[in-house]
Order: sequence, then C-alpha cells, then structure tokens
Amino acid sequence: MRSSTKRRAEPPCSCPPSMKVRASAMLVAWLLVVVGLLLLVAGGEALVHGASRIALLARITPAVVGLTIVAAGTSMPELVVSTQAALEGSPGLAAGNVVGSNIFN
Repeated sequence: MRSSTKRRAEPPCSCPPSMKVRASAMLVAWLLVVVGLLLLVAGGEALVHGASRIALLARITPAVVGLTIVAAGTSMPELVVSTQAALEGSPGLAAGNVVGSNIFN
C-alpha cells in the first residue's frame, strides 16, 4: 500500500453564507467586547464617585444615595433595552427583559 502525502481537500462548509464569519470580523467583535467591558468598569467607577460626591454635597447619608441614584443608574441598561425593543416592535422582548431583570435583582 502506498500512503499519500497529499491532503484531501476539505469539503465545503454546509452552513449558509450568512453564517460564515471572517477572522477580521471576529477580531473586531472581540475588541468591541473588551472595549465595552472597560467602559463598563469606568462607568461604574464614575457612578459611584459621582453618587458619593452628591451625598457629601447634599449632606445626606450614602444609604439614601445608594437607594436612589445608584439604583436608578443600575436600572438604566434594562430601561434602554426595553425601550429599544418596544420601539422596534418586539413587545415580548421588552416585557421579558423587565420581568427577568426584576426577578434577577
């Protein structure tokens, strides 16, 4: 028997063309995820710093600020997603986001 050193051509991908992702698109997606996470951390730090500053200036306890301003700040992503989903005609997604975030929180 003779062994061949030639590689067989790989069969073409059976997935639809819309599912094929180029390596450059994946790199951009990962970079966006990393940048998003960095911005999320920076935004969280800014929120806490700003809320602490408001508490000092208004001479109120940090607990009150935490229960109002910080609570509102942490709920903003759900509000934005639900509003966008409702505007795009996906009321089920909007309702599911509200219910899911309230159950999780």
